[in-house]
Amino acid sequence: MFFAFMPKQDPEGGLAEEVSPKIVSFRLDPQDSKNLVERAEIAGVSPGHFAKCLVLEALNRAGQMDEVKERILALEHALTLVREDIALSTEVLLVAAGHTPKDAAAAWVTDNLKRS
Repeated sequence: MFFAFMPKQDPEGGLAEEVSPKIVSFRLDPQDSKNLVERAEIAGVSPGHFAKCLVLEALNRAGQMDEVKERILALEHALTLVREDIALSTEVLLVAAGHTPKDAAAAWVTDNLKRS
């Protein structure tokens, strides 16, 4: 997989773009190291460059995930409101049709529409 924001490498192995002076290093177990090397080869970049891109992608995704979580919570709340509206509307229709007493309509709505 190739990352759209992956900085280009120059032919001498350095980065063509400005690099932050902060150095980050970490160790990988042998299997993870092998996977990193294989994926870097597929992408046509060095393992270190590929690891940097993975870190940058994870950092970018972290901020996006907060936004996605907020949107999911808002949708969940909106869905709850819609379900409440449907339950109330159904209860009113059952009673208004004249075939169901109010208590029976409320019980039917609770049993059939107010389940989580």
